[in-house]
Amino acid sequence: PDLLEMRSHISPNFRSTFQRGLDHYLMGNFAEAARTLREADWLMIETVVDNGRQENINAIGSQLLDRNINHIEVMHLRKKLGDGPSQAIIEYIESQEYQAPANWDGVRQL
Repeated sequence: PDLLEMRSHISPNFRSTFQRGLDHYLMGNFAEAARTLREADWLMIETVVDNGRQENINAIGSQLLDRNINHIEVMHLRKKLGDGPSQAIIEYIESQEYQAPANWDGVRQL
């Protein structure tokens, strides 16, 4: 696959939102990082749905973009269509209860 095609769904708005979230994360501002990275994840989902980049979502496509719908099938597909790096950082932040460790220096063991 062509690298440019693989990245064509990454909008400038997503990039700047993700970067802001990453900056907050690295600085130890975990609550703000999670909020911003959730928005980046949502932007990715919107782009994928709006651009028709994923097959077989037409049946529930409108539900994917309704933040009030939280059916298990919809949530699973959002996770699949969203941004993996944003989701991974959010999961870590949640595991830390939105508080950076006392010795936080912007890195963690994987």
